[in-house]
Amino acid sequence: MFLKINRIEERKQKYHTPPLVDELKRKRELTMIELRKKKRMEHIAKKRAKDTADGIVAQSACENSPDAIKFPESIVPEMLSEIDYRLTDLSLTPLQRFFVLISLIQNTDSNPLLALSVSTLRKVLSEDFNISPELILKTELLKKLVKCLEIDYEDLQFNASWCLTNLTSYSTELVADSVANGIIEALIKILSASKSDANYSQAAWCLGNIAGDSPKHQDLVYTSGSGELIIRKIANLRITRIGEVSILIWSLSNLLKGPSVSRIFISEFFEIVPKILSSEYEEVLRETMLCLYLISEGNRKLIIDAGIIPRIIEILIYEDPSLKVLTLRTLGIIAGGDSYDTNILLNYGIIDKISSSICSTKPEIKKEALWCLSNLCACESKKADKILFHPIMKSILDSLFHTHFQIRFEASFVITNLTASASHEALMKFMEGNILEVLSEQLENKDSRILLLILKTVFNLINVGSQMGKNENKINIKFDAAGGITRLEALQAHPNRQVYNKTIEILSKFFDAEEDLEMSKKLDFNFS
Repeated sequence: MFLKINRIEERKQKYHTPPLVDELKRKRELTMIELRKKKRMEHIAKKRAKDTADGIVAQSACENSPDAIKFPESIVPEMLSEIDYRLTDLSLTPLQRFFVLISLIQNTDSNPLLALSVSTLRKVLSEDFNISPELILKTELLKKLVKCLEIDYEDLQFNASWCLTNLTSYSTELVADSVANGIIEALIKILSASKSDANYSQAAWCLGNIAGDSPKHQDLVYTSGSGELIIRKIANLRITRIGEVSILIWSLSNLLKGPSVSRIFISEFFEIVPKILSSEYEEVLRETMLCLYLISEGNRKLIIDAGIIPRIIEILIYEDPSLKVLTLRTLGIIAGGDSYDTNILLNYGIIDKISSSICSTKPEIKKEALWCLSNLCACESKKADKILFHPIMKSILDSLFHTHFQIRFEASFVITNLTASASHEALMKFMEGNILEVLSEQLENKDSRILLLILKTVFNLINVGSQMGKNENKINIKFDAAGGITRLEALQAHPNRQVYNKTIEILSKFFDAEEDLEMSKKLDFNFS
């Protein structure tokens, strides 16, 4: 025992006397504080480096475009300003605060806080927004927003969809990056599972933006099956939900305009057309007519067989200019089909309904109405005769003198087609009016395209006069009295070959004139 004790004492003597327990504890705490401080400083240094980089980018953008973005202090919730005071720090530019918000979104994992941050971003993006797409791409914001779509948190999904809707309408680069980050797949999941109509329509709107960006993206959205999902949703949605229904139909329009759209998909769309056309809301009708216009070429029979022609014609009474133009274009395409298609429209009284559009003071509406009518005038003689003596004819003849070239051009086409289709008896009666005087005056038209149409009309009418006149062609005499022959003779010097040829044909056939060979040799023909 004694030896053992001595060895213990000996061992103690070989080592330094340990410090007091309190002193050890104090040193240990100081060491831990230093370690935590060092770790904290490293974290701050990294964050400052990122913030500085973002700040430099933002500052650079501000220098190039000082009013690039609006970021009102009032749209920042108090909770967010407490988390990062810089969001409401007015010493920073709006663009710098915008990048602070993006940084907050990137570094937030809490769903409620993330939803609040993304909601604030939505409000910023809904203001005047003009930032280089490259700046957005550097932040990888799109990647984060696409991830938000995949989180089962309704408010977050809705606001993320809204932000992406705005961003995908901004530039092709942003659309391409969103697609690369899986936005189409994420939005399709929302369409397949969401129980919220607002959430659903926002996702469909975003898909519509992507599809409308380019043929490549249109094809990606189309092949994803989104169109069928949207059609089913419209079929089950109350038509009085104007905003949501309009968005869904607009999204469909961007899927219907591609060349790869199948007949099956178009047929599925026509299952909901009677329902959406029954709406009285111009917004819904406008998007529906856009869809019909896009698919009308090549699908005339489908439109006619759907039994919706009377309703389409009736839509011409609405005042909305965009709706009128789309309706007129759709009807014009149908009228441009065969005689069966044209007769269907005429039988439903389209001429009476189109009259107000031809008399419109809006050039775009007037032009489209005349174009539609020119296709309708290529019809059977009995129907052409009715058009010839319709009150609408005064507006058509007046349109020949309109200040807009396209209106004059379309009006000329109407007259040419009408005089080629109407019966001889009706045309003879028609020439009792001032039509020959009008045509004679139009022979001084400076545009070769219009002039050629006028010459064809002159040929049609004088040809009828020569066939209907017994001993003398009274039409020739009346045309000559209006100065027509003098103006025709002057056209022998016209530089356009087609105008020249038609002029010579009329003069030689109906007025016993011979071609001035010397003048013909001197002409330098212009084939424009």
